[in-house]
Amino acid sequence: MTRKRKNVESEEPTPTKSAFQGYGYSEEKPQESQKSRTFPEKNERFRNDKGRGQSGFRGNNRGGRGGGNQRFGARDFEKQYGRVGGSNEFNGHEDVAEKNGSSSFKDSRSDGDGREFPKEIVGYLRSIEQIKKKEGKIEDFILEKCAEEVAGQETILLSWTEAAVVVESVFGSCPQGAALFLSSISRLKHKTLADLMFSGASARTIENLIYSMCPISNMEHVELLQKLSGILMENWADAVTIQPPSFLIRAILWVCCGFSSKPKTGEEKKRVYKGQEIKTSLKQVYDKFALLAFDENLNKNSMESPNFVTLFQDFIEADGLWGDKKSDEYVQKKLEKEDIDGISKAWYSPNGSRVWEKLMETCSEDARSLLWIEFCSKNVIELTDNKFSNFPLQKMINSSTSLEMVTEIIETMSPKCSYLLEHQNSGVFLALLRCAARYPSSEKSLLQQLRKYFRSASEAKKSHFLLNVLTFNGYDGTNFDTQKFTQKGSMLVSELVNFSKTKTLSVGFEQLTEQQIQEMSCNKYTSRLIQAVLSSKTMPYEIKEKIISAFDKDSWETLITDTYGSRVFEKIWDSVEVKRKQEIMKILVGIHNSSKFWKFAMLRCDLYLFRKNRNDWVQKMKKEKN
Repeated sequence: MTRKRKNVESEEPTPTKSAFQGYGYSEEKPQESQKSRTFPEKNERFRNDKGRGQSGFRGNNRGGRGGGNQRFGARDFEKQYGRVGGSNEFNGHEDVAEKNGSSSFKDSRSDGDGREFPKEIVGYLRSIEQIKKKEGKIEDFILEKCAEEVAGQETILLSWTEAAVVVESVFGSCPQGAALFLSSISRLKHKTLADLMFSGASARTIENLIYSMCPISNMEHVELLQKLSGILMENWADAVTIQPPSFLIRAILWVCCGFSSKPKTGEEKKRVYKGQEIKTSLKQVYDKFALLAFDENLNKNSMESPNFVTLFQDFIEADGLWGDKKSDEYVQKKLEKEDIDGISKAWYSPNGSRVWEKLMETCSEDARSLLWIEFCSKNVIELTDNKFSNFPLQKMINSSTSLEMVTEIIETMSPKCSYLLEHQNSGVFLALLRCAARYPSSEKSLLQQLRKYFRSASEAKKSHFLLNVLTFNGYDGTNFDTQKFTQKGSMLVSELVNFSKTKTLSVGFEQLTEQQIQEMSCNKYTSRLIQAVLSSKTMPYEIKEKIISAFDKDSWETLITDTYGSRVFEKIWDSVEVKRKQEIMKILVGIHNSSKFWKFAMLRCDLYLFRKNRNDWVQKMKKEKN
C-alpha cells in the first residue's frame, strides 16, 4: 500500500504536536512530547528547486562526497563516493559536503533527542541515488557498500524525514537492497527497533522496504519478516490501534500473500512466490498474525478503533485468498452463541458495519444463509433504513449465488418492493435486482411487483412501463419529456436490461422514435441506460440496431460532440462489427469538426488511416475486434 509522505518546508522551528505529525500518518490520540523535533532550514537554492525526485518528494540539491564530473570505474568506488564511516559523531564546523559546493543541509538544528541531522551520510546516499536516476538501478555491490557505510546510523537516519526519504529511495530500489537495510535495523536493540516501528517517519520507510522485498526470494528474508512480526505481535494491543505499526502489519500481511502492494478493489493480481518452501514459511508468518486478528476476545477493546477495523478487513480479504475459512468460523461462532444483540450492534455501527460488509463478501454461502435466516430476514426494513447497516445488507444480497439463497431473499423482500422503491437509499433494491437476475425463476415475482407499482400491470399499459420507470410515474402517457427523467429510474432500468425476461422493456423501446432515442442518448441520466442496453447480453438484437440506426440520418456529429452522447458513441463503436464500422466511417469522413470530443472519437476510429489506406484500416479493426 502506497501513501505519500508530506515534506516539511517550514523555515521557523515549530514544536511537534504529535509524534506522527508530518509523516503521512494520523494519530488516534494526541500525545505530548517533552521536546520538539525541528528540521534543517532550507537554503535559497533548495526553496527554488521545483523538481521532484523519483520518490515523489521535492528534490533537493544533491550534495555530499564525490562532487564534480570526474568519472571513476567500479574499482574506484571510494574515490567516487567517498568513505563516510559508521560513527554518529559529526563536527558541524567541518562540513565536507559544504566544501564541495552543497549547502542543502546548512545550519542543521538538533532533533528531539539532541542529535545533529546526519548531513554527511545523507549527502553520501544522495550521490548513490544519482546512479539510480542515471542508470535506472543500483548494483548489488554498491548497495552492500552503502549498508556498510550506514551501519550504526540507522536510528538517526530514520528519525528524520529528509534522511528517511533518501534511505527509502536507495535501499528500496530492489529486494536485495531492502533486505540489506532491514537486516541492519533488525540487529538493533529490541526497544530501539520497537520505537522505530511505532514512529511515523521510520515506520513509513520500513513499510515500503518490506513491500520492496516482494517477492521473497530466500529464507533469510523470511527470517527478517519473522523478526519484525515478533515485535508487532508482542505489542499487538497497541500496534493494531496506532496507524504506523498497523500499516507495518498490513505490509507483512500482503507480502506473505505474494503481493508487492495491497490489491485494489476489483483488481486481479497474480500471487508470486519463489518456491513452495518460501510460500509455506510465509504462510506460517501469516497464520500467527491471523490467529490474533480473528480472536474476538483479544480484540474486543479494539473494535471501535478505525485503525484496527481497517486492518481486520484486510485479514478477512486475505483469509479468502488462503481459503482458511476463518471468516466462516467468526460468523458461525456469533450465531452459536446466539449473540444477535452483538451482531445487531456491529451492523448498526460505523466501524462494525465495515467489518461485516467484508465478511459478507468473503464468507461461504452456508454462513450467509444462516445469518439471513437468524438475523437479516427478520429485520429487513430496519437494516435498510439505517445508514450503516444497509451496506453489509447490500453486500450479502450481491454476494448470494445459490438458487436456495436467492429464492429466500426474493420471497422475503418482494412483498416490501413498494417500500424499497420509495426509500431514499436505492442501493438495497438495486442489489435485489442484481440478485434476481441470476435465476429466471426469481425474476417473475419481482417484475410483477414492479409493473404493479409503475402502473403497467395491464396488457394495454405494458408499453408505458419504460417511461413510467424512467420518470418514476411522472409520465402522463402522451408527452415525452427528458426533463422528467430521474437518476433513480435510469439506474433501475439499467439493471432490468440484464434480466432474461425483457419483453416488457423491449415493447417500451420499440415505441420510441429516432428523435426520442437521440434525446435519451444525450441526456445525463439515460445516456448510461443506452450504454447498458448496448452491453446487455439479453436485450434483443433488433433493439440495439434500432438505437444505432437512429443516428444514421446525419445525427452522428450531434451524438459525438455531446458530453454524454460521446460515451454512447464509444459503446456503439465497441459493439458493432467491422462492416458496420466501415459504414459509419463513410459518413464521418466527410464531416469536419473541431470539438475535443470529435477529435478523441476520430483518433479512436483512426480516421487518418481510413483516409490513407482502407484495407489497412479494415485489417486493424479486425485485429482489435479479436
